[in-house]
Amino acid sequence: MTWRFVDLGAVPPEYGAAADAAVFGEVSGGRSPGTLHIYSRDMMTVSLGRFRDLDTDVRRYALERLGITAVRRISGGSTVLTGPSQIIYSFTSEDFFRSKKDSYSEICGCVASALRSLGLDAAYKEPNDILSGGMKISGGAQYRAGGFLIQHGTVIVEPEPLIEEVLMPLKERSYSCTTSISERLGHSVSRGSVAEALRGAFRKKLCPDLSDGELTKGELRFIADNSDRFRV
Repeated sequence: MTWRFVDLGAVPPEYGAAADAAVFGEVSGGRSPGTLHIYSRDMMTVSLGRFRDLDTDVRRYALERLGITAVRRISGGSTVLTGPSQIIYSFTSEDFFRSKKDSYSEICGCVASALRSLGLDAAYKEPNDILSGGMKISGGAQYRAGGFLIQHGTVIVEPEPLIEEVLMPLKERSYSCTTSISERLGHSVSRGSVAEALRGAFRKKLCPDLSDGELTKGELRFIADNSDRFRV
């Protein structure tokens, strides 16, 4: 099996959400290889899970006051605040895992391994989080259809002080609070270093033939035609 790695850089919120859907469509349709693609938002954005409600999860007055936009991703999961201080990874492939639980464990395990290679203590916490020092540093969500899956999630590179101001508190969670790579290490780490750590960990554990690639014309066309529908 061949694998493709694509780094989109910093992109508009709706572009990233559309890219996730575009890649899933092309991979599940057999037109693109299994793909690990990463990107950052170019502005602060609320990312709503497939079934989440904006008024339930977000302090709307904070969005309006701070000029924060919102998008709805194709996966389930909770609502999160994303932005330039985070890297979003998306792993899309045929669902060759033994179970949904196993897929979360293996994919999140790659992210945890990447963080450990940067010097952090990081461990997978069921069902879909990665903790460092008991604090959440990454979380993931999945979408499945036709024997294929996409898991995407955030890796918090720098602290984001607006999280508590924008998002309503979760009723239940398995961690005390969120943290970031720079907070845990006591110094900043470049985006490029985090990207390379993710690339290396996925290549070692799940994608041995992972090589650099780019989005196809079909994926780019889907993004251009459909980005607007991912805005909330």
